[in-house]
Amino acid sequence: MATSPSGLHADYKAGDRVERSNLEGVLYSLEINTWDKGRNIQFDKDCNLYVTAHVPGTSNDVLLMIEPGAPEGKYREVINSKIRYRRWLTTPGGDVHYTGNTSTGKEGGGDSFYRMVSSKGVLTEITRDWWDYAFEPRDDGTVIFYGPDPTASGVPS
Repeated sequence: MATSPSGLHADYKAGDRVERSNLEGVLYSLEINTWDKGRNIQFDKDCNLYVTAHVPGTSNDVLLMIEPGAPEGKYREVINSKIRYRRWLTTPGGDVHYTGNTSTGKEGGGDSFYRMVSSKGVLTEITRDWWDYAFEPRDDGTVIFYGPDPTASGVPS
């Protein structure tokens, strides 16, 4: 793998897998929980890195976006620590879809949701009162989301 003059890997492309030997474990005073296989890392088409980091001393996580070659401490918080998110997906265009609820609410309660944060940082709530959705990207840049039949479970409104 070639490296740039700054020592950063210059040939990563969106969707590439990153090998464990290329990662460092601490990021901007936040912890990367390598043991948590549900908290993966993802890239968009511009090679921006999306990674879950743990806030030390709490049970909270954040989702960060880091641009290639960004100086230490320069990142954008995509999902803040007041949100308990479960599933998340970064699209090639840099939109982030996620399910979860606020960290003060109860699981499956009225504060559950499916949201999207655009590449420009605009938050859109897609559904409320339910969080158990799965989603997958399509080649045309759209995302399909699906879940249990809301009329059968009696939970969502």
